[in-house]
Amino acid sequence: MKIVHDPVEILQKDIQTWGTPFVELDCFGTDSAERIVGLINEFCQSYLGSKLRGYLFYGSSVGSTHGVQREDGRNLVIKVRPPPETNP
Repeated sequence: MKIVHDPVEILQKDIQTWGTPFVELDCFGTDSAERIVGLINEFCQSYLGSKLRGYLFYGSSVGSTHGVQREDGRNLVIKVRPPPETNP
């Protein structure tokens, strides 16, 4: 069984490693871990039919990668890329 982490804590920890979290700002319009987790949770609920249980991992580079576990027990990876004009 995979260890599930608090989503806000895992995002905040990663965001704090950057001087300016450009990827998060470009992808989500915010660097607030709470708001980003809220957007990912809304996506999971609206499009995948289940809320988040927690995060398995998070990383950012040219995009934002979210390893999540849903409340229905499924694990999945959600990748978010900034608009093409931001990162051609």
